[in-house]
Amino acid sequence: MKQSALKKSSFTLPRAEIPLIKNLRKRLKLHSNTEVVRLALKELSLKFDREQLRQSFREASTLVQKANAKEMAELDQLAGEALE
Repeated sequence: MKQSALKKSSFTLPRAEIPLIKNLRKRLKLHSNTEVVRLALKELSLKFDREQLRQSFREASTLVQKANAKEMAELDQLAGEALE
């Protein structure tokens, strides 16, 4: 087998998905079905990365809220002592 053939991969889409690929190809003004698949994979990867980032922000926010609540409780206690 030639070296260039080893670098390439190929797969067959189910017949029902071909109209979807052709429609996207036309709407996105792409030159080939392969470009449609590449773009879709890239977009899916970006979406996944954004979701992971959102999850990280949620977790960090939760930790900060807990730490702030603890600090506020301590400060409230100190403020209450000063009033007496």
